[in-house]
Amino acid sequence: MSSFPLSSADYQSSFKDEAAAFIAAYRRADVDEIVPNCPQWNVAQLGAHIGSIYHRIAELLRTNSMEPLDPKDFPAPADPHEVLAYYEEGMHRLSNEFVDLDPAAPIWTFAGISPALFWMRRMTHETMVHAFDLDGIHPPVHEPDPRVIADGIDEFFTAQLRRRLARQEVNGLNGRLALAATDSKDRWVIGLFPDHLEILVGDATADAEISGRAHDLLMFLWGRGFSSALDRSGDLDLVATYHRDVRL
Repeated sequence: MSSFPLSSADYQSSFKDEAAAFIAAYRRADVDEIVPNCPQWNVAQLGAHIGSIYHRIAELLRTNSMEPLDPKDFPAPADPHEVLAYYEEGMHRLSNEFVDLDPAAPIWTFAGISPALFWMRRMTHETMVHAFDLDGIHPPVHEPDPRVIADGIDEFFTAQLRRRLARQEVNGLNGRLALAATDSKDRWVIGLFPDHLEILVGDATADAEISGRAHDLLMFLWGRGFSSALDRSGDLDLVATYHRDVRL
């Protein structure tokens, strides 16, 4: 069973691995190919999106800002053939900031002033999910340590889903959902409500349970589809409501 969150050293290493996987998948594709998991973007637009985030968060960490920085101040190149270099520059800037970062230092996050480890974790998993997105265009799909993917599941609940429900209610979402990662041996039980969630102990009872590899569970949570390899039991209406109505 994993311990969450991971250490700052783990995130430094995993971030580099995931950024390298993103670059490898980016180079296997054409810049104008549509990303099936993100159909609003082509490959270059996805690279521009993440590259801009890298540059912004690197500056946030460099200045130890207690206020958000405006994304408009970090525009990506208009020429799609310049995007990969922009992405790589942002990746190196962010990676360098991680090296000297005090993970306990307070800094602005969208969850309020929090320890800077928040951004090491968030950037690692932002990169991981979108690397999986690009892998899907031209496989193979890279295979991170299941423990790192499991941390992405935990981060999804503690940061992403909690923020989503607070900002926009999901009518009909009501019940306890368990996810069990068969490879990392982790289990989460989440009390789901229209406007909030409760994170319960891992051995709590649940109305519905989904089990399978951490990768397939993470893709399900992020709305990337429901792998046939995932097993479902209990209140399948709760699973269906989440799958249909929760979009980040």
